[in-house]
Amino acid sequence: LNPSNVLWQKIGNSGYRIGFKQFDITFKQDDVVESNIAALLEIPKLKSPGSSQLQQIGLTGHLYKNGDFDLTASLADANVVARIGKFVDIRFLTAKLAREDDDFYVEASMEVSFPTGLMHTLLKDKKILLPRIRIHDNGQFEIIGENIFLPVNFSLPLGPVELNVSNISIGSETRKFKGQDRKYNVIGFDGAISINPFMIDARGE
Repeated sequence: LNPSNVLWQKIGNSGYRIGFKQFDITFKQDDVVESNIAALLEIPKLKSPGSSQLQQIGLTGHLYKNGDFDLTASLADANVVARIGKFVDIRFLTAKLAREDDDFYVEASMEVSFPTGLMHTLLKDKKILLPRIRIHDNGQFEIIGENIFLPVNFSLPLGPVELNVSNISIGSETRKFKGQDRKYNVIGFDGAISINPFMIDARGE
């Protein structure tokens, strides 16, 4: 796309940018009767792999007479992949830009993989499907709904003992921090600790 043909506008409290490629609207007696929007969305912290540029997601949607809007993307064939830091890759399957109490967020389904680091060593090329993720306009992720469980089978040597991991779970939970509730994303595991010749059930986060 030619950047000169896109009208960029910052939305939300920080980070999000939306670039309008097409915008047409039809009024009748001060009411919106028809509209069509085609746009690009940039999310903070999500960069194209191997690049310093933020990944862009194509959206289409409509504007309603009360000022609300609906912008969605179906990305199964678009191969929109973004990298978080150095260790996490995500491929968007669906995405929807929404607003709640003047806060903007993206609700998406995605595949998560790990190109390097400890998780890559443990999971190899296995991908994790996250059916419902909310990405807030400050770049924070929130897993919506129940925990996601991934059956695995590997061992971790921990000094004199060995941890045999049989299940990894990914989810969100709320905990107190300095007297206030804070939302945390959590990776947990189930398994057993082997202390020759004994075996002890274990859980961890």
